[in-house]
Amino acid sequence: MAGSTVNGAAFFDGREISRCQRQFLWIAALAYAFDQVDIMNFAFASPVLMKSYGWTMENVARVNSSNMIGMFFGALFGGWIADRIGRKRGLITCIAIFSLASLITASMVDYQAYVVLRFFAGFGTIGMVTIAMGYISEMMPAERRGKVQAMTIASGTIAIPMAAIFAKIIIPISPNSWRCIFILGGLGIILIFFSFKMLRESPRWLVSKGRLEEAARVLEEISPGATLPDNAYELARNKNASYAETIKVIFSKNYIGRTITVFIVVFAATLGTFYLMAFYPAVHLKMGFTASMIASLAIYQNLTVPFGDFGVSFVADKGGRKNPIVVYFLISGFLFILQGLFSNTLPISIIFLIRGLFTSGAMTLTWTYLAESYPTHIRASANGIMFGTGRILASLLLFTVPLVFQTYGYFGVHLVNGLLYIVPAFVVLAVGQKTAKISLEALHLSKDM
Repeated sequence: MAGSTVNGAAFFDGREISRCQRQFLWIAALAYAFDQVDIMNFAFASPVLMKSYGWTMENVARVNSSNMIGMFFGALFGGWIADRIGRKRGLITCIAIFSLASLITASMVDYQAYVVLRFFAGFGTIGMVTIAMGYISEMMPAERRGKVQAMTIASGTIAIPMAAIFAKIIIPISPNSWRCIFILGGLGIILIFFSFKMLRESPRWLVSKGRLEEAARVLEEISPGATLPDNAYELARNKNASYAETIKVIFSKNYIGRTITVFIVVFAATLGTFYLMAFYPAVHLKMGFTASMIASLAIYQNLTVPFGDFGVSFVADKGGRKNPIVVYFLISGFLFILQGLFSNTLPISIIFLIRGLFTSGAMTLTWTYLAESYPTHIRASANGIMFGTGRILASLLLFTVPLVFQTYGYFGVHLVNGLLYIVPAFVVLAVGQKTAKISLEALHLSKDM
């Protein structure tokens, strides 16, 4: 039943996190973990495929391209699926897609099969992320949305260094042991059985579909005593989750300013994260770094991610979300520029380690900011459009790295990477909206009226 105003403590706002919500967060964290393993596993397997099965660099590149295209479509349609059939079923669908793709891949060595399977793996992994970021926002109290999102992601991204260690140990054991890394990624299939039993549909999504009685019942199951907002019937009028409706809303006069700001942040965080990541081994090799030092920097790159995500959880809900975004983006940008001023390994290693904490935190803040920027009935679809478009455009600009490095050197590429963070920081500072500790309904009520 409705029982609280939209500006009061409706849904989960102002309430303690229940046992049911904690179970949901554990499943979300494990989903993130298997998602990260699935994103990384082909990189570990590709050298074996080239050495033992005659694959070429062109084959590897095309499989990687297929995976990126799958990620793009996963972001676009994963969100749409969640807006149409629900957060719970959408999340389970995407977990099933990337888990099955990974398990089937473990039995294959054929290049054409990998092109198809890595497309579906990319679709499932990014579809899952797109849905999960909004699902978490809808299922948590406004006061702790950012902290909970960051800690859940941190719990999942622990899998990044662990997967690298697992691959390093398992691959040399036997000629076929490389298949185990795909099996590991496919074990996410186990989560499906727990998800059907332990997950609850988002009451906010149920309200957006006009299923008010079901929403009230599910809300009571999740957090006894919690109530729907007084304007639940008004919120239930927004049942249209089509792509046409999503485009109409995000580019409407009420949302166009927010859409531009959010896209700049998403695009910059994505390109900023990946701009130099894949090129560092080649760049540092040209600078005379030893193979051991290059490998150490790669380890630092992986190790800092969960620590950065965990660290940002302590400030994610401060300053209206806007202020931490500005601070994290500025620090990340200046550290990139500072790194570009050095050419010897010690200062580069130190800055590399510190910077990783802030860039991973910046990405987590970006996900949280995106997940609360649009109303419930189009939230997942809008997230997918922003996330997918930002990712595909960022991937198209990676080709500029060799040209910038050859023309302007180590400092030049780091200046570009630094500006990718600094410019959006000033955009958010000037026009960004404060979203932390505010009900999701209150964030959109005036815009939807």
